[in-house]
Parts: sequence; C-alpha cells; structure tokens
Amino acid sequence: MAMFRCLFAAVLLLPAPALAAETLVPLANPGFEGAYTALPAGGTVSGETAEGWDHNSGYGDTTTVYSRETSNPHSGSACQAIAVGAVRDGNLQLLQGVALKAGTVVTLTAWLRGAPGTFANVSLQGGPPGYAEIAGTAAAVGPGWQRVLAQGYATADENASIVISLNAPGRICIDDVRITTRPGKPAPVAGFGPVQPGFFGIHVSNFQFNRLRNPGFAAPTRSAGAEGAAISGEIAHDWDDNSEWADVAVRYAPDSTPVPGGGGAQAVTISRVTAGRQQMLQSVRVVPGRSYTFTALLRGTPGLAVDMLIRNADDPYNAHALATINDLGSTWKRYTVSGKVGPSGRIDLMFAADRPGTYSVADVTFTTADGKAVPAGVRVSPPGFGLLRLWDSGTTWAVLEPKPGAWQWDQLDRWLAARAPGQAVMLTLGQSPTWASSDPGWVNYNGAGAAAPPRNIADWTNYVTKVATRYKGRIQYYEIWNEPNDKTFYAGNVAQLAELTRTASAVIRRIDPAAKIVTAPPYSPGYLDQYLATGAAELADVIGYHVYATPPEEAARQLANVRLVLARRTTKPLWDTEGGSGDGTTPPDKARTYMARKYLVDMAVGASHFGWYGWGPDTPYAVGTVAPDDPRVETPAAKAFFTVRGWLVGAALVGTRIDAAGTWRMAFDLPGGKRALVLWNPGGAARFALPQPYRGGTVTDLDGATSPLPGAALDLTEAPVLVTAP
Repeated sequence: MAMFRCLFAAVLLLPAPALAAETLVPLANPGFEGAYTALPAGGTVSGETAEGWDHNSGYGDTTTVYSRETSNPHSGSACQAIAVGAVRDGNLQLLQGVALKAGTVVTLTAWLRGAPGTFANVSLQGGPPGYAEIAGTAAAVGPGWQRVLAQGYATADENASIVISLNAPGRICIDDVRITTRPGKPAPVAGFGPVQPGFFGIHVSNFQFNRLRNPGFAAPTRSAGAEGAAISGEIAHDWDDNSEWADVAVRYAPDSTPVPGGGGAQAVTISRVTAGRQQMLQSVRVVPGRSYTFTALLRGTPGLAVDMLIRNADDPYNAHALATINDLGSTWKRYTVSGKVGPSGRIDLMFAADRPGTYSVADVTFTTADGKAVPAGVRVSPPGFGLLRLWDSGTTWAVLEPKPGAWQWDQLDRWLAARAPGQAVMLTLGQSPTWASSDPGWVNYNGAGAAAPPRNIADWTNYVTKVATRYKGRIQYYEIWNEPNDKTFYAGNVAQLAELTRTASAVIRRIDPAAKIVTAPPYSPGYLDQYLATGAAELADVIGYHVYATPPEEAARQLANVRLVLARRTTKPLWDTEGGSGDGTTPPDKARTYMARKYLVDMAVGASHFGWYGWGPDTPYAVGTVAPDDPRVETPAAKAFFTVRGWLVGAALVGTRIDAAGTWRMAFDLPGGKRALVLWNPGGAARFALPQPYRGGTVTDLDGATSPLPGAALDLTEAPVLVTAP
C-alpha cells in the first residue's frame, strides 16, 4: 500500500552521537547494607527497610512484608527483600529521592531476583504534581540475579524519586541500584517527509458523540439497592434508580433477550406500588432552548403503562416531553418522545411506572430533534484524516462475540461504511468477552473480564481469524491491545501479551498479507522496553505508543525517552496512535493551539503517525473538536487542525530547532519548491528575527488568514504560524 510505504520512508533514525563521560549520582545506601529500620507494628505493611530507603504504603492498599536478606545478595552482605501478599488498590512502592540536573541523559540500573512469576517495576519519577516517568523498566524475575536498565532525559532540575514497585502479589530481592548521567538533550529528527495524509490520524468513539452514557446497558452492573429490600437487584452502570422517595418494591436485572442490532438490556420488575412510582433515569447536559428526541426499545407486561419523559434534573422537575406507552408486549418495539427543553442546562431522561409489572429497556438514543443532526451512534469520521482508529467504538472482542460463536458484526460494519473516502482503518484488538476471560471478576468499562487476557489462546486465535477473514482488504492495520501497562485495559502480564501478539501476527499475515501489525501501545517506556524484549518488534510492522502531553511540547521528552528504548530494541517506525492534551477542560483558545502543536511536535521528534483523541465534544480526556450539542459545528481546535494539515501535506521537514528563547522553528520544503518555517513560542510572546530568505514573504495564522510579513522580525505567540519565503 503506497501510503504505508511513504509513511515508513519518512522516519529517519539519527546516528548515535559520541557519548560523553558518565557521572555517578550519589545515592544513600544503594547496596542495601548496614542497619535496617523497623516499620510500625499493626499495619498491613510491616518488617524493615534499609536505611536511605522509604516505603510509600500510603499510596496503595497492600499487604507487604519488607525484610533484610543475607542469603545470596548480589554483592556485599545483604539485599532488600519485599514480599507482597495482596494488592487491593494501587501498588507497593519503595523509594529514594535523587536530585537531577537538566540537560542530561539518566541511566538507572538495578539487580533483581525473586519468586518466578513476580513482575517488578523499576523507575525514576519526577516530582509533583505529575510524577512523570523520566525513565522506567519492568522485569519478570526468577531465582537468578538479573540486571535491569532504564534510560530517560532530565529536561529540568528537579527532585526525582527512584521507585521500586509491585502491582500484584509476589516476592523480589533488590540490590546494587545505580544512577549515572551524561550531557544530552532530546534531539528532533534530522528530517521527515514528504508528509502523507496518513500521518494525520483521528480517534472517533461512540461515547464522544452520544450524549448518553451506556445507552446499550452494557456490563458491568452495580447494586441498585437504596431502601433495604424494597429496591434491589443489579442496574447497568451510568443509570440510576430514583424510587427511594416512593413506597414501592422494585427489582432490577439484566434482560438476556436478544436485542435487534446487539447490545444489552435492563429489566425492571415492580412487585408493589403503595405510593408514588418507580423511576429509572440518567442525567444529561443540554443546550437550553434546544429541541431533543429521546428514543428507546421497550418490551414488557401487556397492559403495563410506562412513561418516557424528558424533564428538568433539578427542582422544579418540570416535564419537557412525555409519552405514556400502553402497548407493550413480548417483542421489542421502538418508542419516541420529543420536546424543547427549558432554561436549565441539565435534564433527566426517565422511564417510570406506577403499577406492578415488568418492562425492559434497550438501545436508548438522545439527539437533537431538528432532523439534521447526526443521530447517536456511529458517526462518519471527518475527511482530512488519513487513518481512523477504532477504539471506544463498540468494536471490541467482547462486543463482537458476546457469546461463543454468536457474532455481532453490525457495529463494525457500520464504522467501515461510514469512514471518509480513502481513509485507512486501524482496529484495536482485544477486550475479552466474559465467557472467554481468564479473570471474569476483573471489571472495567468494557465489561466483566474484558481487561484480562483470554483463558484459552484458541479462543483468541478464532476471534482474530474471524475478523481478519471478514475484513480482509478493508482493515489496513491491526493494533494488538490498548494501553497494556494500565490495568484498566489489560490485567495480564508481558509474557501473555507477547503470546497474543505472536498469535495475532501469524493469523493476520496468513489471511491478509497486506495488513500491517501495530504492537500494543503502552504509555510507559519501561513497559515498552520489556514488551519489545520478548521479540514483539519482530512480529510487527509498527511500534505503537501513547502520549498525552500538557503542554504539547512535553511530548518531545516523552517520545525522546521512547526513542532511547527503540535504539536498543528495533528500527521499526514509531506511531503515537492515541494522544492529546488529556484535559477536556482546556479553554478553547488553548485547545486551538494544543491540537496544532501536538501534531507538529510529534512530527519533529520522530513519530511517523499521530492519532488525536478524539473527534467529538469535550470529554475528561479529550479536547473537543465539535460543539457539545451539534457535531456539524467545528471548534477552533478542529479548524486549527485543518489549517496545519493544509500547510504540511506534501511538504518535507528539513529540520527543527528550539532557540534560547524557547521558540520552535520547523523548516519545510513545500511542494513547488518554496521554503517555509512553522514558528511558535510555548511561553507566549516572543520576537523572532526573520532569516533573510524569508523577508518579503507571507505569514499564515491558524485561521488560515495570510498577510504580507511586516518587516525583518515577527511577534510570535503560542499559536503556530506558517512563514513562506517569497
């Protein structure tokens, strides 16, 4: 595929520079010798730690015993032993503070051994507020001593911490910790390009467009109990019972009756109504004065009357729209209610009944009612992005195969039909169905057991086979899993992830040789290092990683640390398959510049693809690109993206410099032979003296407005501008 070849040709690996002499950083008791300090008795963390080292038991909830071990130290007379019996929240941390100087490459090494199967993390973390990982690695230990190594850049003077942590039960011994530094700064790549449309990726998810949370009543459920036995059972997450004010007896439970188009359903059984009525609802933010449509599939006891209504979420609880349903039966039927909301910005979508009986609800939608807005559910991704990543899109394994062999292809089929013309697709594999999970009790927002790897590799093989066969030639990239270093998404170990990678790669290459494999993308260099050490890089075409950075220039340090890992492990290209500012509350003026700068910074430091998370309204993890109530209305951030894309497609990056004032200067050769600079200063106002070849040229801002350059200098802000030579 031409786009794929051009993307890969764009990445230039810098030759390794001559290394300066290393300086040993003094540590307190790096060999865990001498006296040990007893921990307070009576807690869940007990024992003794070597002088110079502290335990951070307040961070998590674990059962841990520290001890001085004199049998078989790596050197000297002792090593620190750590035995974790249980992890209920967070993790176990042993740490020591260390001062770092800006402008250095930091190398952290340590020696580990322990009980087979124990997985230990060794990292160097910055100070508050973010505790960003400067360097890190992880290792599966065994009875023999092994040396672990992590490298990273210190870009500021700071008081960092060495952190040894365990996220699960196990036992380790640690000895001979060492830190060295040498001068070094993250360096941009020497060149890049010509830039292809495939550099620009986007992530579009259901929940970013659907104003509702959990409209399909997916697992996990939670207890609905509010008034003893009167309100009982299990209710789907993000939905609430509101019957505590009434004198009723209600039981909630999942309804396993198949739903047209797939998805779950919520059953509500009312056994007694003495006063008031049963109510189930979800609160939603809206634009005051706008008209909305609320629909749902319902089935239930014939003769039972159920109200569907849109009402104020706060007192007074006025109804803006109400429909009473009197024709329920055993089969699913869609019902609709529409109305114009009042001045309140928050409403309730409610189902209510005031007599005994059972009803079930499925596939709820909530949209603007003007007949033009895109309905809730699958959205066409905007043109201009060369690659669409499907994650949080209702296309996980758990959704595709909710029961063994019961395949539900509708959602993924709709996404592929809805993509923009010429747009490539990357599907993120994984999230096990409950029936296939090795740990069905581990619950995340994708369902019970979704984060755990499958119990039987044969089930994974069959899943990948079915997907690759059905979508041969239509899905161009397969990403093995999402963020495997985060237990929210992956609760297995690195060895299991390597097996999943090896199996999926073999299956996909056999069925669809043109498709490309992307390694599972962590957001930890240490985890990436251990994952690639299993041979995962040789099984894939692309190395995946995730970078959320505020400000965007922080991505330069994070990706530079990743390149230190890649320099040891592989020459495969690096893709930042998901990232952004990580803050959905970013003001629009900041969001506008952040989105533009993140694409530029990723390009400057050697990522050959970046996928913004995501296209949609603001969420807690994403800067919005469309208005919160109308996906047809683009925000300033979206407009800035299209401006930058217009600057870069077809251009070749010649090089990047960051001057003493902090101004970023990216030089490009444009199609047609002209030269251009993209300039900005993250700190705000800065005066930039224009090089002679650019004087008399033009300057274009993020709104796309072009004007003649005013003279020999240009006032810059944090918003990038394009300066084009005459």
